[in-house]
Amino acid sequence: GASLYFSNVAYVKSRLLQCIEEASENEPVHHLVLEMCSVHTVDSTAVHLLKDIVDDFRGRGIQTVFAMVGPRVMKTFHKAELVSFIGENRFFPAVCDAVQGCLLSGSGKDGLPRLRSALEIAASRDVLPEVGISNCIHQQYTQVNIFVPRAIPGLVELFNSVFVTKGCNVEGAQVDHLHHTYYLLTEGKKLNEGEMNELCAQLHDALQDIFGRPKHSGAACNPLAVSPSHGLALVAPAVAAGTGLAALEEALAAERLRVVAGDLASHGSGRRQLSHPQGLALAANGDYIIVDAGNWRVQRCPVHGAGDCTTVVPRDALVWPYGIDVAPNGDYIVTDNEESLQRCPASGSGECVTMANQGLKNPGFIEMAPNGDVWIAGLDSNAIHRCSADGGCVEVKSATKPTGVALVLG
Repeated sequence: GASLYFSNVAYVKSRLLQCIEEASENEPVHHLVLEMCSVHTVDSTAVHLLKDIVDDFRGRGIQTVFAMVGPRVMKTFHKAELVSFIGENRFFPAVCDAVQGCLLSGSGKDGLPRLRSALEIAASRDVLPEVGISNCIHQQYTQVNIFVPRAIPGLVELFNSVFVTKGCNVEGAQVDHLHHTYYLLTEGKKLNEGEMNELCAQLHDALQDIFGRPKHSGAACNPLAVSPSHGLALVAPAVAAGTGLAALEEALAAERLRVVAGDLASHGSGRRQLSHPQGLALAANGDYIIVDAGNWRVQRCPVHGAGDCTTVVPRDALVWPYGIDVAPNGDYIVTDNEESLQRCPASGSGECVTMANQGLKNPGFIEMAPNGDVWIAGLDSNAIHRCSADGGCVEVKSATKPTGVALVLG
């Protein structure tokens, strides 16, 4: 992916100013949407300049919002306190959400337009996928950036089949949860404008078949649903995982579902907030142990579903936590998407130790067996792994982009 750093950041600022000035000749500009899907790394110089840009545009009455910021960049933004400076409500999972939030905003206390909340936006429709294709980002290749609302098995294979159909060769790729970046050539050259338009249309058609219509699971009981606005909900048998926000709100109203952690109306880093929750486990007393991936932490939320959550694995203890289970002694077993399995103490000190790191590629959800073995879904290794307490891991079954694993004992 592209980088925003000291040698190109001045050019970016000058181009933004030029675009604002040109647009202002026709009508006043109130919002600037920065789509960050292709940016995978940001250095300190770029962070300082982004602060200057946001501050400068605020003085002009222009609100800057960000869309499709990847997890690595978002982590840098949090460390530099850029998120708190800009405002968490100014970050959106997709460009269309950012645009809707801007167009339908009102007047805020600070004199700037007030963005619609995540609940207001998500209530109007589910988050949709985004596709961007450009010859300007990479010097050698045509770069394809794809954002998907949720990670599901088989997406890489789907995209590759579309590329093959259009006569494209994939020269490189980077898949980071919800963000896919592919570097393409056709007959040794970048795609021309017509080829890019055709490819974009076919990718949109393929994605619409998956995400464009609500899909309902036939399972009798599915234990977990994550709302589009980043809240976490445990689901009663009548509600299927993966439904949209409207279905969740209907289930809440009918008391078939209750929120036990997080907030359907907002996401953030507060004690009662979550951001992109992933793994879920239950403590011995019934408390909910939740991987709060967007905040790079693990939260323990009370079983009664009210009150503050406690951080049991703090920010920076892990690079990108994902799956989790609880050991018999109360320790937290967590997969870290830097290709390792970590054991974090029940005390909450955050002094995690590596249990295993060989053969694990983008490890996903996990389950611990009674004998202490940990079974792991390897998202990028295309296999189910079993890791013993001594740190040795073996592949027990091949699978295409597995996201979860469960043990049936009996």
